[in-house]
Amino acid sequence: MPANAKSTKRERSELPTLEDVERGRVTLDDYEIAHGQDIPELTAEDVARARPISDFPELEAALEQARRQPRPAEPEVDVSAPVGVRVDETSLHIELADGRTLSVPLTWYPDLVAATPQERQSFELSPSGVRWPQFDEEATIASILRTQIKIEELRRARGQRGPQKAATKDRIGLRLDRAVVEHFRATGPGWQSRINDVLVKHVKQQS
Repeated sequence: MPANAKSTKRERSELPTLEDVERGRVTLDDYEIAHGQDIPELTAEDVARARPISDFPELEAALEQARRQPRPAEPEVDVSAPVGVRVDETSLHIELADGRTLSVPLTWYPDLVAATPQERQSFELSPSGVRWPQFDEEATIASILRTQIKIEELRRARGQRGPQKAATKDRIGLRLDRAVVEHFRATGPGWQSRINDVLVKHVKQQS
C-alpha cells in the first residue's frame, strides 16, 4: 500500500498506476481513491471544520434522490467453470473449461502469499471458482472478470482524460448522512467519485 500523503500536495508520479493494481501492489479501491479524488487526505482540522449536508438543502436533495435510485447493475461476464489451477510465487493461474486462462497477482489473495506450496495445492474447484477451505479463501471467476473489466474501463477513461498536472477538485469538509454513504459505498470502488458526479449533474441542471 502506498504511504498516505503527509503534505497538502502530492505529485502525480507518486500515485498508484493500473499496472500496480494488475500486479497486486495496491487494491482497486486504493487506486480509485487516489485518482478519483485528486486531492490530499483530510486533516483533523478539516474534519473539525466540516459542515453537515443539511446546511446545503439542494445538494442534500440531490444525494437523497440518487440514494433512492437502484444501484448500478454489475457488468455481465461470461463465466466458465475452472478445470485447473496453477500457483507460482507471483501469480494465480486458473484454466477455464472454455479454454481461457485467468492470471491474477497472488497478492490479491493474501493467505496464499504466506501459504506453503502444499497448502496452495489444497484447493477445491466449483462451477463458480476456486476455494481453499483451510484459509476460507475463494477466487471466484465472476469477480476476477469484473475486476479486469473495471481496470480496462479505468484505463480507457484515464486515457481520454489525459494527464493531470494539477488537482481538479477542491478539498472541503462535508458530513454526509450515514444512509447516503452506505448506499454509495455498496456500489463498489469509486463510490466517492460517484457522489461527486451526482452533485456535478445537479449543479448543471440548476444552471
